[in-house]
Amino acid sequence: MKPNMDQAEFQQRQTEIYSDLACAVLDSIPEDWDTAVLTLGSPTVECGMQSMRHEITNPKLTEGMATVMPDDSVYSHTRRLEMLFREFGARWKQATFQVTWDYAEDQWRMLMEYEYDE
Repeated sequence: MKPNMDQAEFQQRQTEIYSDLACAVLDSIPEDWDTAVLTLGSPTVECGMQSMRHEITNPKLTEGMATVMPDDSVYSHTRRLEMLFREFGARWKQATFQVTWDYAEDQWRMLMEYEYDE
């Protein structure tokens, strides 16, 4: 499949979505969390409806509330991300979006990783 956009446009739109997604994830987690991992499954179609597994966890916690429900805006931004990848001609098997508080720099850091089908 030929992409409908060039790499520069893809990266610009992806960066905008990442910024919005980071804010949405931060709005979904308890204030005392300093890290959160949003794991996304592969987009699938079930009963005519598209779905994608979403899970927000705090990998540092071994007890207590280590998983939270994403708020609605997380779903909205992950849908935008999935649509961007589809438009670009790429599909992931799993995506992991991590936000972590950087105490040395006094700011949030984010990291996105993808696993693709061979």
